[in-house]
Amino acid sequence: MARLYDYKLQLKTFNDVFLLHGETYGPSPYPPFVALFFIPFARLSFAQAYLLWMGISLTLYLIGIGVSVWDTFQGRRLEISLVFCFALSFYPFVINSFANGQLAAAAVFSIGLAAYQERRSNMFCSGLALSILAYKPTLTLVLIPMLFLTRRLRTMLGFLTGAAALVLISIAFGGVHIWSFYLGFLRDFGRASGVDGQAVLQRWKYVDFSSVYHLIPGGQVSIGRVLLALVACASATWLGILLWKSSGASKPAQCLVWAATITWTLLLNVYVPIYDSVLVIIALILTIGALRELGWGIARRRILFLAVLTIAIASISASIAKRFGVQLLTIVLFLVGLGQLLLLRRAILIPRTDGVPPVRTLNQASIGGA
Repeated sequence: MARLYDYKLQLKTFNDVFLLHGETYGPSPYPPFVALFFIPFARLSFAQAYLLWMGISLTLYLIGIGVSVWDTFQGRRLEISLVFCFALSFYPFVINSFANGQLAAAAVFSIGLAAYQERRSNMFCSGLALSILAYKPTLTLVLIPMLFLTRRLRTMLGFLTGAAALVLISIAFGGVHIWSFYLGFLRDFGRASGVDGQAVLQRWKYVDFSSVYHLIPGGQVSIGRVLLALVACASATWLGILLWKSSGASKPAQCLVWAATITWTLLLNVYVPIYDSVLVIIALILTIGALRELGWGIARRRILFLAVLTIAIASISASIAKRFGVQLLTIVLFLVGLGQLLLLRRAILIPRTDGVPPVRTLNQASIGGA
């Protein structure tokens, strides 16, 4: 496995499978246990391996969506059907993930299952499910701080246990040195992605603030870049404050905690390709479910509008970003994330009604009607 992170070998292998014309393959920065999972696929023909992974990817995606809608739309068959129709027609999944062979469905499965286990009060199992995201550490950049800020210590223990198991499995098959190769490869990938230096990636295919930052012309001190940096800092600070205050809040507030964290994971990041934006489907489902439980009809209709807008914009966002340098999907995700922060702030103030003492005592009338 020593040559697993030899980019020249990766590039040769990719081109042997399918030769690109006018473009080149980027490095594959997945940790060793991902390679272990796909070893059996290498024994099949490309067509067989491709179809097998498509089947697994679709299954993981449907399970992640399914466990998310189970509580939210329980017994509402029409609404459940509509959710699945919209989720399956989401361009970043259909084209960028499912057809393109990416691993984003694993992230949908992981977070959907983690939130589901938490609603069942299985906090350790929630963390174990979340540890699947170790396949792409950037997806945990906001989620891990969320676990600390909201004092989900058992969930954090489950995550660490699952991640440690994956590391030990990799060591058992590839030796300890495989991780030194991997870390060295990540440093090189960081330079390629613009984390440590000049980016060489096609930024119009990404939705995170960092990628949008590189799309803005005018140099490092342009007004647009300064404003974006200020927005990112202000949003991260506000999110952190709300997460800290949400500990012990109501069940709908906890759903909004997950929803806001997922959405801002896509934005406050260094590397989020458009296919990873499929996670917003889980965030939207959790948000709609929380608003339905709270009885906030007007807010629910507004989030539904943003959900439809997100799905509609996703199919054209990359081409527009390539031509005009404006990533529309990032703008819509920002609106969704901002709405979730406003809703979370409001939900935190509502006393719990499940017999557990509320975080604070406050007259509900002071926060206005739904």
